[in-house]
Amino acid sequence: MVNEKQLEEKYRKLPEALKNALFSTDSAMVIERVGRENKFSRTQTVQLAEITGQVLLGILPPDRFPKTLEKELKIQEGVASKTTERINYFIFSPVKESLNQLYKNAV
Repeated sequence: MVNEKQLEEKYRKLPEALKNALFSTDSAMVIERVGRENKFSRTQTVQLAEITGQVLLGILPPDRFPKTLEKELKIQEGVASKTTERINYFIFSPVKESLNQLYKNAV
C-alpha cells in the first residue's frame, strides 16, 4: 500500500496531462455515468474513481485494472470488461502517451 507521502511524491512527478485527468470534471462525470449505467452503488462508484486514480498515479498498471475492478467492486467479469472499455475510451486513451511513459519509467 502507498502512504500519503508517497502519493504526494508520485503526484508531483506526474506529467500535466495525468494531473489534469486525475482531477478533471470530465473524468468525474465519466465515472459517475459509468456507475449509473452499471447500476453501481455509491460505494462502488467511489471505488471505481479510486482505482481509476491509482492507474493515473502510476500505482496500478492499466493491464490489472479489469481484474482489480472485478475483485474490489465485486462485479462479474463482463461488467468489469464493459467498465474498463468505457474508462479506457474516455479517460485513459486521451492520456495514453503519458500513461505509457509513466509505466515505462516505473519498470
